[in-house]
Amino acid sequence: MSYLPPVEGPEIATSDDVAMLRRDVDRQFDAVDHRFELLDARLEAMEHRIVGTIRGEMATLVTTQTRVIVVGLVGALTANTGLVLAASRLG
Repeated sequence: MSYLPPVEGPEIATSDDVAMLRRDVDRQFDAVDHRFELLDARLEAMEHRIVGTIRGEMATLVTTQTRVIVVGLVGALTANTGLVLAASRLG
């Protein structure tokens, strides 16, 4: 211990000082862990809202697209039927 610089009594940390410091650091880490848990919960809630919104929009778009396709196909079939009937009367 001769290689250490001379120190006064109050400058030496005791095992109680180290234990108190450890408890303080543990409390701070617990507080940070709690904040991360709150952040995780907020992000998860946000994710559910975003996914719900996207699903709703996708359902609306698919429904609209399906209606357009069905109406177009009914129109095309009606036109073709009319052409076939007209051709059969002429022929």
